[in-house]
Amino acid sequence: MFRYDRSNLTRSTLIPYTDYAVLNDAVTGKPLASNLTPQGYPVNYGSSWMFVMNFTENGPEAKGLLTMSQSSDSHSEHFDDQSRYYSQSAKLRPLLFKDEDIELNLIDEVDLSMTKQ
Repeated sequence: MFRYDRSNLTRSTLIPYTDYAVLNDAVTGKPLASNLTPQGYPVNYGSSWMFVMNFTENGPEAKGLLTMSQSSDSHSEHFDDQSRYYSQSAKLRPLLFKDEDIELNLIDEVDLSMTKQ
């Protein structure tokens, strides 16, 4: 079953909704409150952030990925871009820290400001 529907087509996204049976507590026999299943912890909604960082003499080097993508708007190009990236390459994206790297990869810039009332 797929929870999200990009174009009103059944099973049209890469984000499956899983419904596994929860394991029972070994002592009480009741379902675990953690929702742990024999397959692990399914990610059915929300953000799942993966991140690794190495501090080098040349500054930080990091990789990361927001697995559920960034936009909840099913018509946005960022609705499933990270999910597609990870499912096609199974690796994390580089996270940029140096000004020149950020400038070279800039998609858009927004100036946010606020006046004190």
